[in-house]
Formats: sequence, structure tokens, C-alpha cells
Amino acid sequence: MSDVIRKTSAVRVRFAPSPTGYLHVGGARTALFNWLFARRQGGTMILRVEDTDAERNKPELVQGILDGLQWLGVNWDEGPFYQSQRTELYRAAAKKCLANGAAFLCYCPAEKYTGGDHAEPAQDEEPKAGGPRRVTRCSCRDGRPSTPGGKPAIRFKVPLGGTTKFRDAVFGEREFSNEEIEDFVLLRSGKNAWRGPPFEHSQTGAAVPRAGCGTSCFCACAADSRGGQVSPFETSRRNGCKHVPQRRFLAGGVPEFSCATGLVSWR
Repeated sequence: MSDVIRKTSAVRVRFAPSPTGYLHVGGARTALFNWLFARRQGGTMILRVEDTDAERNKPELVQGILDGLQWLGVNWDEGPFYQSQRTELYRAAAKKCLANGAAFLCYCPAEKYTGGDHAEPAQDEEPKAGGPRRVTRCSCRDGRPSTPGGKPAIRFKVPLGGTTKFRDAVFGEREFSNEEIEDFVLLRSGKNAWRGPPFEHSQTGAAVPRAGCGTSCFCACAADSRGGQVSPFETSRRNGCKHVPQRRFLAGGVPEFSCATGLVSWR
């Protein structure tokens, strides 16, 4: 792909668990793949804790994850870094997205986009598992708030029409119709809003209230997009197609990665 980022320095991979539960088999597998690849290539293993869900995170879960990794013999070269300590980084990234029209303020009730997903199954006689999705776009993305006056969330404005493509290091070129990708949430509108003054929306001149905590997907992309950082990875290809447009906007391109193995590398 033309926008694949390649780097000549040593391989850098990361494992980024969420402390909303203990380390499970799938997470351990991902950590092991990354650790083994880093050690084989003489690269760097980074541990980053995705503790952005303030309502469900628990200190004992963080410690349980660290203890689990150490029991497995998986050590790390940098970290652990905590996403909850980087709120200004996400705020700046969200402001950039709003200013350039890549995101919009959404005043819809939070339950309407729980998990950043508001999609309806295809209207066939019977919805087919894994079949086409029909995403409902709210009027907020066109500057017509559905329920103005509340605390807004910030959502990514997925382009209408066309497709989102990325190269999977194992399966090759992957492609998703943009009509199947919801306008996923970047910053939640929840009660856990960050403190501080609002920032100005450069397009409207309006003072934008501070949104709530960032979603793990957005925070991962914002952190990964910094100079010298590693690329994003999700075990789910559905989440992979959310990482790609964010990385293209924030970093100007996407690295080669695999949704099948958990390997994330600069090459």
C-alpha cells in the first residue's frame, strides 16, 4: 500500500491490556507473540495499560495482569505506561480531528452508540451472521444536534461511500465498505469528564465542553501516532478498520500489521 509506514530502526512492538478483567488466554497469546517477535528481532517490547475506562478499572486487575505476565516469563523493555496519565495527548488529538473536519460533536444519548456502535442488520428475510451491516448516521455529523444542550461525545466522521483498506501481514490486503463502519466514538460524553476549561471549535467558534474519557481505540491510536511509537493492533479486524482511518489522519499512514497473530512491527 502506498500509505504503509516503514521504518529502518529496530522493531518496536507493544502489548496493551485493559484492566477491566484479569489476563486471559487470548491476551497472554498476544503478549507472547509480541514478546517472542521482539526478542527474535532484537527489538523493543513495550507494555502499555489501557486504563481509560474509569468506571470498570480496578487497581487489583492491573496488578493481576502484571503478575500474570511475569509468571509467563514475559518481560518488557519500556513501561508500564498508563493511558489515564495522558489525557492532554488525547484532548489535543481530538481537537485536531474536530478542527480538520475528521470528527464531530454528537449530542445523542450515550445508549444510542454504546461501544461506539449503532448499526442495524441487513433487511433480508433472515439476517446472516457476519453479513452486511447498515449503519445509522445521526444528524449531529451534519451540524444538526439531535438533542442539543447536553454533554457531547466526539465521534469520528467516517467517509461516506468508498472503502477502508489495509494490508494484513498474514492475510494480505483487507477491505471494508465504509457503509459498514459506524461513526465510532473518540471521547465519551460520560460523567467522567476531564477537568479544565473548554476548547474552541475552530470551525464554529463555539466553546466545546470537555468530553469524557477517551475510548481505548482512540487513545491507542493517539499514543501510537507519536513519533517513534509503535503501530496500532487489534485482534479484531473490525477494530482494525477503525484504527486505520485514525492513524492515516493522525500520523499520515499506517504500518504493516496482522490481526491474526498479534504481531505489530515497524519494518
